[in-house]
Amino acid sequence: MLDDDALADRYLQMHNVLTANGFSHYEISNFALPDYESRHNTKYWRLDPYYGIGPAAHSCYGGVRYAVPRDLEAFCAAQLQTQTVTEPRAETESERVMLKLRLREGIRLDSVPQSRARLMQRAKPLIPEYLQCDGETLRMTPQGWLVSNAVLVQLGI
Repeated sequence: MLDDDALADRYLQMHNVLTANGFSHYEISNFALPDYESRHNTKYWRLDPYYGIGPAAHSCYGGVRYAVPRDLEAFCAAQLQTQTVTEPRAETESERVMLKLRLREGIRLDSVPQSRARLMQRAKPLIPEYLQCDGETLRMTPQGWLVSNAVLVQLGI
């Protein structure tokens, strides 16, 4: 196993080679050619609603997270899918920041009005090495993605 520094070097090398060859580094751990980004995973990072069907499935819609019990026999015997609320208020500004910063598109600052000033104050020391900001959107750099947990802690997420 490579040490952390060697892994970081490989990650940045992979970023450079793939983006130079037409791939988009659209998410912290994913690259794709144009129009081939994973629609499935980006729904989670963009906080779009998703519906789970079947035993142990999870859903999030209307600002609420739900889970279907794991019991296959009970699922098959039921006329309707049973689900329970796991989080009545699924989305917070902190969660929105954390999930959106996984994406190259980053987070629009007007989408976090309550924490915008605090977020930008904490982000300043991390710009331009780990974060980029054009005044409207905050996004991580590839170097920021390497240390994303530390960046999120610095941002107070």
